[in-house]
Amino acid sequence: MMFEAARLMAGEARGENERALFGQQAINSRYRELDEREARLDERDERVTARESGAEMRDDDADEREAQTDASRPVSRGRAERAGAQRSQSA
Repeated sequence: MMFEAARLMAGEARGENERALFGQQAINSRYRELDEREARLDERDERVTARESGAEMRDDDADEREAQTDASRPVSRGRAERAGAQRSQSA
């Protein structure tokens, strides 16, 4: 009877060890997945940052070109200003 109890206890301990081992493997696997996901997100963040900075540079270049063309154009009066001038001439 004592040997039977010892065998049962050893079997239970073995089962608990296996469960703990599989649990630890599952945790390690999950951590690896999270690390890989974080690495992908970091790479994506770098790509988005590069794209945004490139877009910002293009916007700045476009603003500069627009300012140069605006400076070279003759100044024209706005619609409201022309309408007011026409009313004062007709009165």
